[in-house]
Order: sequence, then structure tokens, then C-alpha cells
Amino acid sequence: MKVPAFMALAALALAGCSSGGTGFSLSSLPGAAIIGALRGDNAALDTPPVESEGFTAQAIADNPENFMIADVPNIGLNQPARLIRRNGRDETWAAQGGATFAFHDGVLVATRGLIDDLLAFSDAGVRAALAAGGGTVERRLDRLDDLDRVSDLSLTCTITRDGPEEVNLGLRAVVLVKFTEHCASRPLVFDNAYWLDPAGDILASRQFVSAAVGYARLNRL
Repeated sequence: MKVPAFMALAALALAGCSSGGTGFSLSSLPGAAIIGALRGDNAALDTPPVESEGFTAQAIADNPENFMIADVPNIGLNQPARLIRRNGRDETWAAQGGATFAFHDGVLVATRGLIDDLLAFSDAGVRAALAAGGGTVERRLDRLDDLDRVSDLSLTCTITRDGPEEVNLGLRAVVLVKFTEHCASRPLVFDNAYWLDPAGDILASRQFVSAAVGYARLNRL
């Protein structure tokens, strides 16, 4: 019996996570393995499925919209993450290793479990600017200072539309519209990126976490 291509690829990805949780990257797979899996050729996949609670190949195949790839290169985290809570436009996703990512309408507002976390980051005006094709917003970032005290930092963020771009989400390639967000204050400067589908949903993003952790690349499956 042939295994559906999506399940075969998901199983291979999960197998890569079993030995330490930092090996999930479809872009690192040999091209022949990906092409073979998409054609339903299991001979191209010589890694057996790994059953990990909540992250089984069957779970991903049944509800791909509830999974994403979370890639944080600076700390070696590259794992599938699944949706664990939704309250309106607020969502919390948990990576297989336990780190969590909190979003408001696709904009990252907090993380936990990444060593130097994003404590809280207001998303005020970001979605409106994206919908308008660009704009400037003021955002507030809560972080720890040199004495481990929580301090807030105001940043001016300019959002610009870069245009259509083909994006590999891991199991599919789609054409999305890219926006760049340039945020700056005296001690901190960084650039976020958002890739939106025609409905305005953020399917992929590269968002700042902290100076030590750097960026998280987040792709919806």
C-alpha cells in the first residue's frame, strides 16, 4: 500500500526530530527523496516513521493547517510546531521540543522556552499597515535589561510592500506577497518579513525574537 506523499514527508521530518529535535528541514533533504515522495515512491524514503505524541505523521496529514515549521537558526531549533490554543485572533503554537510561540493575527507577540525570549511585543497597527500596502507604526517591546529587570522599548516600524515571491513552505511552493518591516530605536534595529496569501493571511514570516536568539522563521504547512 502506498503511503500518501504528505504522510511520507511528514514521517521523514519527524524522524529527523527524534534524535535531538533540531533536524527538521525539508530544504536539507536530497532532491530525489522529495520528488520520490511527492510521486508516492517510498523507496526514496528509507527512514521509518517516528510516533511522537501530538506530532504523528497521521496527525499532520489529517490537519496540516494546525502545523507549522519553526526554525530558529541561532539556537539550532528546527522543528514542527502545532497549534495548542486559539482564542479569536490569538494563537499559541508549541514546537515539538516544548518552546512556544504566541501570535496575534499572525504577528509574533511572545515566545517562551527559547533561552532569551521575546517577553512581549505589541502588534499595534501592523495588520492595518499590511492591509493598506504599507505604513509606519509605533510598537512597544518588553525585554530584560542588563540587571534582568523588565524594561520597555519603543520602536518606530516602517512596513513596505516588496511584491510577489514564490515561497517554499516545506511541503508546497506558493506565490505570496512579501512585506518588510524595518523597526528601529536607539539601541535596537531589526527587519521582519511577512509573506501573505491573497486572503491576507500570513503563511510565512521571519520575525525578531531577541538579540541573543535572533529571528524565528515560521512557515505554515
